[in-house]
Amino acid sequence: MDIALTIPELLRLAAPAGLPPGIGTPTLVGDTLTVEVDPRELPDLPTAARLAARAAGNVTVTVRVLRLSSGVAVLDVTASARSLPAHRLVGLLLGTVENALRNALVVRGVRGDAVRVRPDGPRLEVLVDTAALLAAAPLPPHLRGLGVAGLRLGDGRIHVEVTLP
Repeated sequence: MDIALTIPELLRLAAPAGLPPGIGTPTLVGDTLTVEVDPRELPDLPTAARLAARAAGNVTVTVRVLRLSSGVAVLDVTASARSLPAHRLVGLLLGTVENALRNALVVRGVRGDAVRVRPDGPRLEVLVDTAALLAAAPLPPHLRGLGVAGLRLGDGRIHVEVTLP
């Protein structure tokens, strides 16, 4: 089954209470999802990360789907602040981002390791275990075991190919 979601539809499903402070509304152009982040507004930043965020200003984050293999989506994530690659700040912010991500997942009943961040030179690879995300979704019993067989961005939508149990 193929599902195509616009960004507003995805946000209603994934973040019904709205995005956290500092996270702008994502846009989708071609195969690239872009979001503006103001790290100064992110809660619970350690002091070193807060100082780096103050210096960096707003960060533009772009996401592209590289591949889906065995239910794990591999995303290419780049960030830049004031036209500088933000990967130089990754050392300061990576632990904070991973902890915030892990906590957000656990609050939603998702295993904390369902999304992993792996630095790869000037970019990050984000590995998403789609089965772990779906296991925590409030699906009716007959849809438990739903799988993701394909994932791509394009035509102003996020396209997901799912397999029925």
